[in-house]
Amino acid sequence: MLMILQEEPRYLQTVIELFLENPLSVITAVTAILSVVISVFTLIQNSKMIEESSRPYLTAEIVHIGTTYYLRFKNYGKTAATIDRIKLDDNAKKVQLKGFKDVYEDFCGNTIPPNYSFMTCILQDNVSGEENSIVIDIQYHSSVKKYKEHIQINLSAYKRLLEARRNIDNENASIVIGKTLQDLVFAVEKR
Repeated sequence: MLMILQEEPRYLQTVIELFLENPLSVITAVTAILSVVISVFTLIQNSKMIEESSRPYLTAEIVHIGTTYYLRFKNYGKTAATIDRIKLDDNAKKVQLKGFKDVYEDFCGNTIPPNYSFMTCILQDNVSGEENSIVIDIQYHSSVKKYKEHIQINLSAYKRLLEARRNIDNENASIVIGKTLQDLVFAVEKR
């Protein structure tokens, strides 16, 4: 330990002498080292930015088409996403149609291209006080990385819309049906 303490001033003295004899060489070496560090940092940042801008973004949302509401899964990203797992909580299952509660398990292993979506109807009558919030966990991957999304949808925001159905009687039946068909055509064209 004593030996190290004695050598430290000698080492420092050698560095000082080197700097005084060749200041330009030392400055060049320090500049080169800093340039390499900055370049590596820039490459790491650029890599993260490229990955974020080109990755898949798979999410779940509520969509209104005509008088019907759907739970839709859509890839908003720039690359395809392969679904590994979709898990709906009990409240999310309660608002699904009876035959479609486990339909999302069938999508595991499927690849969803960018801007592609799939959806099922929501049972409007089942949206009650206890199902005000649904939680969906999605696990998926691209060709290079795995992703997880935890999505919580507050159905109470849609509750008034879910309850506000068009009244159909003999006088306006054709108008309501026409508007609903227009909404469906618009939604299909928009996809």
